[in-house]
Formats: sequence, structure tokens, C-alpha cells
Amino acid sequence: MADNEISSGFLDADVLSGEQSFTDITEVYVSVSGFGRLFRCQRYNRLHMLKALKPAYIGNPFYEQALRKEFDISYQLEHPHVCRALGWETISGLGHCIVMEYIDGLSLREFMAQGKLTPELARKFVQELCSALGYLHGKQIVHRDLKPVNILVTYNGNNIKLIDFGLPDCDDYDAL
Repeated sequence: MADNEISSGFLDADVLSGEQSFTDITEVYVSVSGFGRLFRCQRYNRLHMLKALKPAYIGNPFYEQALRKEFDISYQLEHPHVCRALGWETISGLGHCIVMEYIDGLSLREFMAQGKLTPELARKFVQELCSALGYLHGKQIVHRDLKPVNILVTYNGNNIKLIDFGLPDCDDYDAL
């Protein structure tokens, strides 16, 4: 048996490109005023989100750098109430993408519109949001776009997840 026929059973990361490793890529959101769009997809039977540029912005150095800045800032964050960035990949047809964890929930705006916000949940949400913001500020990061559509409420446990790091700034980032 030749060496190239022997397999350890593990997937070779060099063999899997971004295009091959994501399936069921479905566009779920396009920013009206911004430059980004979101896709839900699967990899290894887990749901993920991809953030990419709108087609008109792909290849534009300013917007490419803005997306990369968002990744650079969000990738360093690991907090239970902040959406995690998992990686940076180039996918055919989408361009550069931020790979993010999938949050099974709805925006705080939708949650409130459905009349689900109780005083007890409001206190819980404020505590969780303050925890996330305290964490960010401790890392010298300012979110700069805090609003109900950028706060997700999980279906399982009604926990807060802060999303959208497209506008944040930090002391040690010198691009843009």
C-alpha cells in the first residue's frame, strides 16, 4: 500500500478549502445601510454564520480592510455574552468571510415586539449586557453600535449575545 493511500481517519485541513467545507450556504440578512451580508451554513454538521461583503463592495480595499478589522477585533473576544468569531476564510462567490458561531435566537427588538420582556428578564438582560460591555471595555474596545438589533436573545435560556463588531474601535488598532 502506498503512503498516499494510508489515512489516519482525520480530515486533512489542507484538502478542505472554505468552499468544500461549508454546505447549505443560505443568505439570511443583507444590511440596508452597511456593507455586509450574513449567511447561515453548516460545517461538520454544525451551524455557523458567515459575514461577507455585499457584491458591490468585494475587492474594494477600504471595505475589505473594514471587514478584516471587524474580524481582528472580534476574534480576540471570548465571553459567554459575546458572539464568537471562529475564523477568516475566502469562499468562492462570497470573497473574504468571517466565520462566526451560530446563535439560535432572535434580536432583542423582535423579543420585545413579541411582548416577551418581563421585569425579571429585563434585569437579567441588563446584567448580562453589562458583563459583556465590561469585558469589552476591559480590553479597551468600544462597541459603538449598541442597539436592540445587535443584541440577540437565545431560545435556550433567554441569554444575551452581543453581535456586530463592524463599528467597534480599540486603542491598539491603527487601520481605518
